[in-house]
Amino acid sequence: MDTILVVNAGSSSVKFQVFAIAGGEPKCVIKGQIEGVGTWPRLKAQDCDGALLVDTSFSNESIADVPAALHAAGLWLREEQRIKPIAVGHRVVHGGPDYDGPVLVDDAVIKRLEKFIPLAPLHQPNNLAPIRSIRARFPELPQVACFDTAFHRGHAPVADHYAIPAALRGGSSAIWIPRPVVRIHRKRVAERRPSDRGGPSNYCASRQRSIDVRARCRRKRG
Repeated sequence: MDTILVVNAGSSSVKFQVFAIAGGEPKCVIKGQIEGVGTWPRLKAQDCDGALLVDTSFSNESIADVPAALHAAGLWLREEQRIKPIAVGHRVVHGGPDYDGPVLVDDAVIKRLEKFIPLAPLHQPNNLAPIRSIRARFPELPQVACFDTAFHRGHAPVADHYAIPAALRGGSSAIWIPRPVVRIHRKRVAERRPSDRGGPSNYCASRQRSIDVRARCRRKRG
């Protein structure tokens, strides 16, 4: 049975799912996670009907980081479940301006993604750690990175850029915002009705893509 492993690595956990790809649409076979990485690691997994397959703990020394957690999960999948995936997919937060869709990972892609760590310092390093780990152990195994930021690609420049001179655009960390402006903004957000706060996100979610809703909201209010 050909399978694909999907990995979502965070700072203290590694979530994974295995999909069988025989016969067309991928079908979930196993889903699980190792949580408590570096503190009290625990591997728990079930089949996609909810039947428990494993629930075991490890010493924090044996699984001290994300690569070790992925290695433990992979070992269990190979030895206990006889799962040997033909490809691995990874959730990666930031694709920067270069990647607006899934990309087959190679050394050049990894090097490029490392440059975006300052844009997502709490997530990007942990997303890249299992990619490097798998590449070191199984260099011929295809790995594909899929990006959170791809959801927001396709906007017109007017929606993506700050309303400041182009020479000053360098990300939110490069912009000084006066405290009174922040206080006024927070007050206005707090005064909005719940339906107003949820409206734009609901609008995007229903269409499964990121949409600039400001013009739509202005027309509605007018």
